[in-house]
Amino acid sequence: MIAVLLAAPGLEQEPEVVVAAPSRGITVLRRCVDTVELLAAAAADPQARVVVSATLPRLSGDAVGRMGGPARVVGLCDGDGDERRLRDLGV
Repeated sequence: MIAVLLAAPGLEQEPEVVVAAPSRGITVLRRCVDTVELLAAAAADPQARVVVSATLPRLSGDAVGRMGGPARVVGLCDGDGDERRLRDLGV
């Protein structure tokens, strides 16, 4: 199982992602509602992958870097705009 911290509060499909995760070999360790909470969770569990949406409050390139950068952070996109924003932030 892959352990993840999920931070996608603005993503409409977030509940479905959580429900489907175990069947895909993913354990959602924690659901975070903003970047501050996510940074604390990521610091407490440095082995967990981080999954974020583009709508995560206070998400910045600096925060992505502090979480471990592209090697650890994965983005969930709901359209081209989300994809561009996440790429711009280093996800």
